[in-house]
Amino acid sequence: MTVMETIISEQLDTDEILHCALAASEQKDHEQAIRLFKQYLMQSPDGKGYLLLAAEHAEIGLYQRAIAEMKQAITLDSSLWIAHFQLSLLYLIEQDIAQASTIWQQLMLSDAPQYFHYFAEGLLLIHQDQLAEGIGKLKQGIELNNENLPLNNDINNIIQEVESGKPAAVQLEQDALTTDNEQNNDTNPSLNYLLLSRYNQDD
Repeated sequence: MTVMETIISEQLDTDEILHCALAASEQKDHEQAIRLFKQYLMQSPDGKGYLLLAAEHAEIGLYQRAIAEMKQAITLDSSLWIAHFQLSLLYLIEQDIAQASTIWQQLMLSDAPQYFHYFAEGLLLIHQDQLAEGIGKLKQGIELNNENLPLNNDINNIIQEVESGKPAAVQLEQDALTTDNEQNNDTNPSLNYLLLSRYNQDD
């Protein structure tokens, strides 16, 4: 960051920094978005900020950093259910099926909105090779989810991948972030390419 950028950014309040970071993210300017999310967190360390920073790191393939930041988001706000769910997807990308399954089981017993219960149960069933049952649960979750429509798009992409038996090229809305995993997953090839929706809370 140049001296001028530093001076300008220091004059911004937390809301301005957050909106600038989101704008940079939408433009796929990951370097600027990460800098601004970090600055936002220095001024206002909250779960939402760590969630958004984690999503940026996930999109550029820094999954371990994303996992650590998603955990921090949950520590600061345990009711940030999208962070729990995205953490499970990050573990799945890293082929840590045990950790992903643990989170799905916890979500199913949690106070999270009902659609998260269906999404978690659906992914757990798919991993257990109960594909039809798992897809049915995912579709039930989509029907219930009127809060985070980009997440529905991601779940629909997962359904298409499972039904086709191979990774599919996906086109996301501007409100979603992709995390393409180049590694092979011998345990469940249909879940090679998973997506993280960015949960943009404007309240």
